[in-house]
Amino acid sequence: MKHFFKVFFTSLICFSVIVGVGLFLLTGFNGGQSVDASDILNVIRGNKAERVNVILLGMENEHSDTIMVASYDTKTKRADIISIPRDTYIDRDGFVNNANNKINTVYTVKGIEGLKETILSITGIKIDKYVTIDYDGLRAAVDAVGGVEVDVPFHMRYTDPYSDPPLDINIPEGKQIIDGDNAMEFLRFRKTNYKGYSGYAEGDLGRIEAQQGFVKAAIKKAL
Repeated sequence: MKHFFKVFFTSLICFSVIVGVGLFLLTGFNGGQSVDASDILNVIRGNKAERVNVILLGMENEHSDTIMVASYDTKTKRADIISIPRDTYIDRDGFVNNANNKINTVYTVKGIEGLKETILSITGIKIDKYVTIDYDGLRAAVDAVGGVEVDVPFHMRYTDPYSDPPLDINIPEGKQIIDGDNAMEFLRFRKTNYKGYSGYAEGDLGRIEAQQGFVKAAIKKAL
């Protein structure tokens, strides 16, 4: 069972969402360390025969809220993972609205094959397999290992009744063990819409750092 959750939480890295524009905002994750994504891309492209490349999708209903590529080296037994910002703009025939040109719409419109083609065009990586993870799976996995310890940098407060599922984030500041529901909210939090509360001073970079910390803690807990 612990082996299952170790694999699951490795896949959970895909919830380290990076909101941004363009391929240059790719980030890498390797051996628990954040590294330059260009270095990972060079390694993956240079050992194609020994690599199995998998898309990891964090799903929000029919949309791919998070897109990551995990490349497993069958010779060294090492996995390299890069994150593709969901707001990365791509060229789509017949669409001029920027909202329709984001990569997170590709899976909805063209399915997994269309997303494979898109990733190949922007990264040069040919995809072999894919895995999807939804919010229910995230909740269940976190609860199954007894929660994950995080250090919440400030009181997270945000409400969005129109989100699916609706968001009512209210996580106090400080070190604590969060359950599945709070883990989902912690990973989705971006900014506050309440007076007197704050968001990440560094913007999305602060959010990314917090999410990566969660993922590392989750993997450690699952071992």
